[in-house]
Amino acid sequence: MKITNSEIIKSGERELIDAITGDLDWRVIEKIVADKHHLSLQDDVDYKSGDLVVLENQIAYKLDFEVRVSLSVFFDR
Repeated sequence: MKITNSEIIKSGERELIDAITGDLDWRVIEKIVADKHHLSLQDDVDYKSGDLVVLENQIAYKLDFEVRVSLSVFFDR
């Protein structure tokens, strides 16, 4: 028995994820990436997709981005 239109739910979820994505603090994200991975993000960060997921029995938001990073390689002669 259908009690609502699933497209309305999906549309609402997309709007919620868009609102969250638009309000991210990129300075904090850049600091986390630098601290954990010793990489710096370039300005070209593209949002790819997002979804609601269950993580450790809690609802979480998964946001996928495509990023460019600077990479230096040092080696001796």
